[in-house]
Amino acid sequence: MWGLARALVLAGPEDEAEAALSALEAKHPRSAQGAALRGLFFERRGDRDAAARAYENALILDPANANARRGLDRVTGRSAVP
Repeated sequence: MWGLARALVLAGPEDEAEAALSALEAKHPRSAQGAALRGLFFERRGDRDAAARAYENALILDPANANARRGLDRVTGRSAVP
């Protein structure tokens, strides 16, 4: 399901991506992967502040999450290294 959610975030209709993410987050509320994917969702929508918060949450859950680190760097222009 993570793969489907990622594909929808990257290329699918926004409402379907939102639904897939919400379902995964409900099932796995402490998932760094889910938080990083949520960050990507917000980033693609142009909401850099919400994306940064989601990426930061992913890094709290898993400080080694490379996708969240790169995403945070993209949206903030700063190093995501704690």
